[in-house]
Amino acid sequence: MTRGRTPDETSHTITWKFTPLDSLTKSGDHGDDYIEESYLAKTAHNIPTIRQPGLYTLTSVKSQFCEGEVKEPASCLLLNPPEPQLSISSENINDKCAGKPIGLLVDLDLIGTPPFVVRYDVITGSGTKSEIVNVKGVRQQLELKPRDAGHFKYRFTSIDDDVYKAHTLGGSEYVLEQDVKPPASASLRKSPENIDACIEEPVELHVDLFGERPFSLEYELVHNGKRERFKKANIETDFFTIKTNPLLAGGEYSLALTSVQDKTGCKIFLNSDVKFNVRRQRPKASFGLLDGKFKTIEVEGQSVQLPLRLTGRPPYTVSYRNLDDSPDRILTKTAKLANDYILADRRGKYEIVDVSDDKCPGTVNQQASTFEIDWIARPQIKVADTSVLTSAGDRWVKREVCEGDIDGIEIHLTGKFSEISDALYDHDSKKHTPLILEQKVNRKPSAHFIKPGQSYKYCKEDLAGDEVIPIRLEGVPPFSLEVEIKHQSSARPETVKFANIETHQYDFKIPHSKLSLGIHQVSVRKVRDSRGCQQKTEYGAPHVQVQVYDVPTIHPQESRTDYCVGERISYSLSGQPPFEIFYTFNGVSRKAKSQSTTFRRIAEKPGNFTITGVSDKASECKARTNISKLIHQMPSVRISKGREMEIDIHEGGHADLVFEFTGTPPFEFTYTRSTNVRKGQRSQVLETRRDVSDEFSKTVVSSLEGTYEVVAIKDRYCSFSTQGGEGGGKGHKLLQF
Repeated sequence: MTRGRTPDETSHTITWKFTPLDSLTKSGDHGDDYIEESYLAKTAHNIPTIRQPGLYTLTSVKSQFCEGEVKEPASCLLLNPPEPQLSISSENINDKCAGKPIGLLVDLDLIGTPPFVVRYDVITGSGTKSEIVNVKGVRQQLELKPRDAGHFKYRFTSIDDDVYKAHTLGGSEYVLEQDVKPPASASLRKSPENIDACIEEPVELHVDLFGERPFSLEYELVHNGKRERFKKANIETDFFTIKTNPLLAGGEYSLALTSVQDKTGCKIFLNSDVKFNVRRQRPKASFGLLDGKFKTIEVEGQSVQLPLRLTGRPPYTVSYRNLDDSPDRILTKTAKLANDYILADRRGKYEIVDVSDDKCPGTVNQQASTFEIDWIARPQIKVADTSVLTSAGDRWVKREVCEGDIDGIEIHLTGKFSEISDALYDHDSKKHTPLILEQKVNRKPSAHFIKPGQSYKYCKEDLAGDEVIPIRLEGVPPFSLEVEIKHQSSARPETVKFANIETHQYDFKIPHSKLSLGIHQVSVRKVRDSRGCQQKTEYGAPHVQVQVYDVPTIHPQESRTDYCVGERISYSLSGQPPFEIFYTFNGVSRKAKSQSTTFRRIAEKPGNFTITGVSDKASECKARTNISKLIHQMPSVRISKGREMEIDIHEGGHADLVFEFTGTPPFEFTYTRSTNVRKGQRSQVLETRRDVSDEFSKTVVSSLEGTYEVVAIKDRYCSFSTQGGEGGGKGHKLLQF
């Protein structure tokens, strides 16, 4: 190459000779009639294209400037796979009872490259239907069993293999015909959704029948381990509806078709069943109470929400009427909630007539089937017509009020007005009838902590279960309660409200969203009972304290997870000493104490050491953790199975030193060769060697005289050396620690 000249990159020319398959010699080589071809590649990525089957052999390669070298393999034999072929044979499938053909058993034999796809048409009087068969190998048996009677023609139309697609099949050998009269059969028609049946109601299931009419059908109903059998004969249609008796027990039922028989008289056993559930209760409807009664007195013309109590599954359809206003007129309410209402604007006694839920008819609770609406009497100038007084013989009774409420009459006075006068007349006892007023004043409800001043401890990390603060309620339930929670660092308290408290003692659970680290003051702010009376608590009332502590923590002082026997494992603790540390060693749970913020353990034995939790003195909170350390046994090695051996070797001979290891591979070991001990002389180290092994034993061949001793051993995790230590030990003995 001339200096400064750039070659034409990677362009090159290759030459080959080609011989078609039918012109190859008997030995499969090129003959004299081969064809020589060449290809110019502009880059190293250009590849020639070949299309004819035959033998191709590279003969030369060269670039613009140099001849190249052709290496093996230099020849390639291109073969085209054969086109797919199909041959079929068939035999009748006959009914074992009637002996009539019910289908064909077709053997498919194929030639080509699997897998195959075989297509065929099914031609009947009602039209043509195309089907496919996937064949993984070169043989398959196809079972053709129509469900309907008639003349069937099967025409195999095309075949695919892994190489060729849509290879057309033609000829009479690919057509099969048969007159089919299948045996009787029956199947339950699948429901588009799960059957949800109602208690005390029948269930209807539809059956499709196949064969020659009339049919005889046998089926059974199974529930709670009990089986009830039924039979229906002389069915003259291809469709039959099974209607059960009213199902009086709830739970899971199974209805199974057991056998069917058609005109041929052959009894065919069936395996068609369906499972369904029957609800255990009927939907129920009743009126709810307003102020403890099924009656309310409202302002005339005002719409009233009559509370409904419904069980079942929504939506509900409630039929009702007004017994005092067109009792023959039935009204309907569609309710989506179990605690819905009927909106009424007429006075009278309303009665629930009927109820149903999303599917099932229901039952009306007759003891709570009516609700009465009455109007508050319109005010009049006369005392007898006032809306807040009712006549009780010689006196007027005013409706109840709450202690401390402001009413139209002085609620703090209860007694008889003995004198009355105005600007024109003085009091005249002969012409005056005393006016007696009575009114019941209900005591205000109250709420107080059962343990006022109590301090409750919470752990920040253990807020999975709500803590309970008991509160005593006085009044008539249900109560509504308003509780105030104030953090020591916040000037603004948070309020939590609770409604429908049905008991006189309430276990108050503080929502976790209202708690943070530190001290909280919890007090009752307001209470209200079912009579509408309420009482607010002034500031400074009895309260309880809730203190939320942070949990202690533990962290390893080293990030590594693998330790050796004899090493020290250290952890750092945060919190208030003393601490209790919970751990497991090889699956056994244990507990230790630490008086400082450091926790140490000596790795005495191999195994898995896991810290599972820690608690401290200040909070008594236990923090859960999972810090694992793996403690490994020290490695060991022995030579010649730990026995002392003397081996005499002749000049030019050798001896095998077998090192056996325990521990975790790979192993790294150091051994010495010393002079043999003679009487009156000390042994001297002649040489020190280091070796490695990925296995649990290694053989070293030696032809040198001397005493061999292992002085250091190291595996994947741990190491040990006799040099500098006490005892040393002979190298041909087991070193175990």
